[in-house]
Formats: sequence, C-alpha cells, structure tokens
Amino acid sequence: MNGKLENLKKKILLFLLKIFSPILGKQAISKENRFAIELDDEGISVCKYNQGSKTITNLHHEEFNLAGKTSLFNEEDQVYYSQKIVHILKEQKLLEKEINRNISIALKEDIGKGDLTANFIEKNSLSIAKIFCNENAIFCGKAWLNKIIKKQKSLKIKWHVKDGDSIQKDHCVCEISGSTREILSIERVCLNFIQTLSGTSTLTNQFVNIIKKTESQIYDTRKTIPGMRFSQKYAVKVGGGSNQRLGLFDMALFKENHFSANETFETLLKKIKAKNLINSIQIEVENLNQLKIALKYSVKNILLDNFSHSNIKKAIGMANKNTIFEISGNVNKKTVLKIAELGKLRISIGSLTKNIQAIDFSMLIEDKKSHAT
Repeated sequence: MNGKLENLKKKILLFLLKIFSPILGKQAISKENRFAIELDDEGISVCKYNQGSKTITNLHHEEFNLAGKTSLFNEEDQVYYSQKIVHILKEQKLLEKEINRNISIALKEDIGKGDLTANFIEKNSLSIAKIFCNENAIFCGKAWLNKIIKKQKSLKIKWHVKDGDSIQKDHCVCEISGSTREILSIERVCLNFIQTLSGTSTLTNQFVNIIKKTESQIYDTRKTIPGMRFSQKYAVKVGGGSNQRLGLFDMALFKENHFSANETFETLLKKIKAKNLINSIQIEVENLNQLKIALKYSVKNILLDNFSHSNIKKAIGMANKNTIFEISGNVNKKTVLKIAELGKLRISIGSLTKNIQAIDFSMLIEDKKSHAT
C-alpha cells in the first residue's frame, strides 16, 4: 500500500512539473539558482545548486556534477522540495504570460495601425543597430527584447550581456540587425522595457550592496506598476533582492485595515488561530503592545510597520529566535544598514518598484545598406 501511495505522489508531482517546466526530462534550474531538479520516468530529484561551481548538493551533503547522476531523497524531503520547485516554475509561467501580454500592449499602443515614419525609409533598407547604456547599471530585460525581436519578420539580436550583469557607462548591451523600418518601429518599446526593469534591478542592487556584510535581506512589496507585478519582482531578484508575496493569492498578510474590519486586533488573531493558520500567515504590528499580543498567539512571521530603531531592538528582544521579522516603512539608503545590523531581518522597501529612476539607454544605427527585392 505504501509503495502505491509513493508512486501516486511521484506521478502527481511529475504531472504538475510537466505543466510548469519548459524543459521536461532535463535538469531545470530555478531563476534564483537555489535549487536544481532532475526529471526522469521514475521520480524527481531536487538538490541545492551552486552557481559558482556548477554543482548540486543533495540533503545529505553529497556533492556531484550536474551531468549524469540522479539523487532521490526520502519521500518527505522529496515532496517538500518538489513543491517548492513547482512554486518557482509557476512563478516563471506567470512571468512569461505577463511578458507576452505587456509586449503586445506596448507595440500596439506605440505603432497602432502603422508607423507613419516608416514610409520615409527605403523598403529594402537593412541596418545594424546597437543599444548602449549611458550610465552604470545592473542590466535587466533580455527576455523582453528577445520576444519583441521574435515578433518581427526579419530581425535578429546578438547579446553582449545577460540579466544581472553589472554594466558600465557606454557599454553596448546588444546588436539588432535586419529591416531598418522594423528596427526603428520597435526602438522605443525596447528601450522602455529595459530602462524600467534595469532601474529596479540597479536600485535593488544598491541596497543589497549596502547591507551585504549583514545577515539581513532586501525584500520588495506589492507597490508595483499595474500590469507589471511579476516583471518588476523578477527585476528585484536580478538585482539580488528577494520577493515578498507575489499578490493576495500566495500569502496572507493581515494589516491595519483588516484589524479595523474586525472588533479588535486580538479578535482577528483568535479567528486565525481557530482555523489553524497561525504558522502560515504574516501579521503587521504597529506598536509593541500589538507585538506582545501577536507573540502570545505564537505568530512566527511578523511585520514591524514604521518602528523606530530602538523599538525594533526591543521587538527582537521580546521574541524567540524562530520569529521572522520584516521591517517596513521609512527605509532608505541612509538608514538601511543601521537596521540590517540589528539581526537577521527581512527589510521590505516599496521604493524598489514604486519610485523608479529609469536607466538611460539609447539605440544607434551604425551600419546600413539596401538590397533589391
């Protein structure tokens, strides 16, 4: 009976992975480079992935090269980590859908029924255009440009960078070749995506570098451009940050207005505890008294909203080592290090995706020629 149950679980997990994984039957490495997974007809192997050494390590700390070997964990570990991989792959699927949707909208709103300037370019003109970055930045947006180019009839792209690369001023990130008309028609849309996404990845990386010698981590929020939630959160990851929840659908965070909709702060906590959800939710607290109540109900994930530096220290002292604290509100480049040095904290910063300083990119046509049809 146990053998049948184990096989059923494997089949279910394989089915889910086949829905979400674009590279079936091969090793699929998550965007975060935290896990690797191998699929075969018999089961699933999930391991930690080391980007530097290109090796994966299973839960028993056996290290081996990516090629060739498969390691199956015990049933409990396999199910747990396989579910994590399913979640990561689902995020990638959501991102891919958003990219396709946003590209279609962007091209339609810019080109509309047709590019009026295209008629002033020779129909058979061919060009090579280069995109340059005009300031230091962390690049992000390769997938967006690839998909834009793929939608054109004649264009090809040659890359000189990848997402996450630190690029210097005047660096050429890519070359686009093909129809001059097509190149000029997509110029602005291409630049708009990479300037926005690179702005988020660059700002995130600046915060990450400020606190890199601490145990704390930089997190984003839901304060994103409408319609670009997954894109901006991807850019945060590219910059070295971490994602808070994707939306209201993947984690419950109860905040001030949720408490106002109930009789008291404690009333809501009682309802949550009655449903046995205390360990799977996050609670926002606005003062030490609310924190004390939250700790009484054994809430493990607590967001400290607009706490002073001294009250953050007091909050940490009130909780046990298993409590996860997220710090939110009035975090900037001048204050973030002082906060991060207080302990192993999650520091969420709305400005990463809200107050966007676009990175300056430009496209220049450097070579052109025409040919007869």
